[in-house]
Amino acid sequence: MLGGFLPFGKTLTPSQTEDCDDADFLVYRSATVHTDVDGDTYTVGAGTTVCYGDTLPVGTTLTASPTEDCDDTNASIFTSANLYTDLDGDGHDDGAIIGICVGATIPLGTSATTLGSDCDDTNALIYRSATFVY
Repeated sequence: MLGGFLPFGKTLTPSQTEDCDDADFLVYRSATVHTDVDGDTYTVGAGTTVCYGDTLPVGTTLTASPTEDCDDTNASIFTSANLYTDLDGDGHDDGAIIGICVGATIPLGTSATTLGSDCDDTNALIYRSATFVY
């Protein structure tokens, strides 16, 4: 010790973790973080090791989600689904399966299941297997 003071950058207490950036006293610990820009707890991509200080970098979390976020700019949609187009909501579809990013509920005009093809997807009473009464 020099005059009762420790030289700059020295301490008497051992560090609990290794300092990841001795040149910047504001950042001193490292961890693998996962990107979650919209804050919905669904992450994107593999984790990245970063050096940070008291708080994690904005838009990151320490925990990876079980599935990847399909739109990390919108917290209300986060999972991919293959759905049928069913504009009239009768359970019959136009035969096309579309991949779409959804949230807790699927959007109107789509269905997770199908009852078969629909020859008029603008009218719920008209579809290929409907029974007509004359």
